[in-house]
Amino acid sequence: MSERIFTLAEARGLIPQVAPIIEEFVTKQRRLQTLQTIMETIQRSAASNGGSAHADTREQERETAELGADLRRALQALHALGAELKDPEQGLLDFLALREGRRVYLCWRRGEPTIHWWHEISDGFAGRQHIVEGEWPD
Repeated sequence: MSERIFTLAEARGLIPQVAPIIEEFVTKQRRLQTLQTIMETIQRSAASNGGSAHADTREQERETAELGADLRRALQALHALGAELKDPEQGLLDFLALREGRRVYLCWRRGEPTIHWWHEISDGFAGRQHIVEGEWPD
């Protein structure tokens, strides 16, 4: 599959689709981290008292598997739209674009109303630059 190159308008047009996917992803990722912590605590406790943690973690293991499958589906949905998830905790997405003949990223973060930032591919989030409306190619 070839990489999709977005115009600013195309990438902005996807925000209503990607925003709910990211919200769900972040929520499920946090729940998965909580479950993993719970399971580690149960396993440490069982190991210290000579018991088995298998019965105590069965429900958490089932939910962990479901969450993992949900997260994989969300990633596939984002990928199918052409978005690249850069930071799952922040809900940070990049969209490949062209600026002055070179590849750059249009950058959007969970909670932002639309795409207002771009950065060089090598710069990442720290190199975000504000989009000046009349200067960006469509």
